[in-house]
Amino acid sequence: GLDTLSKYLRAVFMLLVVVIALLLIWFFTFSGFFTVKPDTAVITLRFGKFQNIYTESWHWVFPYPVSRIIKVPTNPQSIVSSSFMPANKALITNRKAAMQNGSPEALKPGVDGYLLTADACIIHTEWRMSYRIVAPKAYYENCLTPESPDKPDDSFRGPVGEDLGTRGPQTLLKAILDDCVLRVTARWKVNDILYNKTAQYIDDVQAMVAKRVGDMHIGLNI
Repeated sequence: GLDTLSKYLRAVFMLLVVVIALLLIWFFTFSGFFTVKPDTAVITLRFGKFQNIYTESWHWVFPYPVSRIIKVPTNPQSIVSSSFMPANKALITNRKAAMQNGSPEALKPGVDGYLLTADACIIHTEWRMSYRIVAPKAYYENCLTPESPDKPDDSFRGPVGEDLGTRGPQTLLKAILDDCVLRVTARWKVNDILYNKTAQYIDDVQAMVAKRVGDMHIGLNI
């Protein structure tokens, strides 16, 4: 009986060895394959160090933990900033309704957004900025990207769960855009912004944003 049991255990052990060997072969042969989708660049790291960038076709690398595959979107993306709008947009988009009950509601500092012009007028603006990743390696290494760059910016919570904001490329770009809008608007007069030279005003903002982003070397075109 012991001899028979020993033979069965030996057979089971050999079977397990074969199965594990096949699984290892499959893991190292097939799990390292990946296909690059359109509007995507794939960065490969080996033991955490940059190896290559792929923008098309299929490829093979040693699977994790030897290699790591990072997908970076290269399609046009956009950011909308309403930092300089009132919390209640009806104050400016539907003034008739806002004044039905008398004078319109006053702006609340810290709640409502606004801009001051060079001639001390208050205006409100909303912006949409389009950008494209043209240097995926520089973008991944220098632009505060999340663990997966194709995901939204990382959110941070405080000790009791309070929202402390986000960290990542979209947060960074929105902060740059808002800062440039603030600086440019402070140099312009209200009539030029709203009526006389609106296109030039927008061009000035775009030029400042593009220079700031270019000086940071984060692999983006505005």
